[in-house]
Amino acid sequence: ATGYVWGARGFEMDPDESVRRTVRLVLERFSVEPSAWAVVRWARQTGLLFPTRRGGDGTTEVRWKPLGVSRLHELLNNPVYAGAYTFGRRSERNVLRDGQIHRTRDGGRDPERWPIHIRDAHAAYIEWDTYLSNQAKLRQNCSRMGLATTGAPREGMTYARGQDVSHVELLVVSLLANLGIVVTDHLFGLAVG
Repeated sequence: ATGYVWGARGFEMDPDESVRRTVRLVLERFSVEPSAWAVVRWARQTGLLFPTRRGGDGTTEVRWKPLGVSRLHELLNNPVYAGAYTFGRRSERNVLRDGQIHRTRDGGRDPERWPIHIRDAHAAYIEWDTYLSNQAKLRQNCSRMGLATTGAPREGMTYARGQDVSHVELLVVSLLANLGIVVTDHLFGLAVG
């Protein structure tokens, strides 16, 4: 996990102050922004680069890259940043569906269902309650599940009724909007504005 290394005393915070400061800054920024996408947008606007270290021993070179939403979700969803050691957060099982065996994964969001969960196992970047609040905020902002949410408002473009729109087309238009590019005419034959 970025921000931690295996040191002489075990699992400890990265010895590089700039790595620790950046991890803290991003975690703190999520508390004031309405969504993970807003944090990524802020990071891009400010030119913030996020650290990545290939090895976990603290001796490998730190690489600084633009913060992406998947990297941010890894950071926000990992209880290690709240000082917790966990095992078995994501369970897999085989289920029989329509005569076929399918492997399903539990998302591991509920700490009560984790087989091993040790709080205060190491130094933390955030409090346990902050981690839980972050998880609730992420769930509220999750519109891809098709659920009504109370999270970040979805403002901006509207699409003409009756249009047959693919998910890829919607994704492209959404990404352009998140980058601040306003589409005022037709894109993919969609009326947007």
